[in-house]
Amino acid sequence: MRTKIYAMEQMVYHCAWLVDQGKPATLESSMVKLFCTEAASEVIDEAIQIHGGMGFSRELPPGAHVSRRPRDAHFRGDKRDPASCDRS
Repeated sequence: MRTKIYAMEQMVYHCAWLVDQGKPATLESSMVKLFCTEAASEVIDEAIQIHGGMGFSRELPPGAHVSRRPRDAHFRGDKRDPASCDRS
């Protein structure tokens, strides 16, 4: 899980560096969007699996439960797959 998060961070930083250098980053930004969308979904699913039932518990302190994360991620539960546009 940490590896995916680190990979997402590095891809975003590299794309931002390209933009700062004045280089075109259209392809890179599309790749970052696709990868980060899918990796974030996987990380959220893994976190819920790790926490089991406690991941959905409202008894934990604010910010400690992960049940809110899928609701906050707009790509979750949507019938339309926004990443499918980036795959073409």
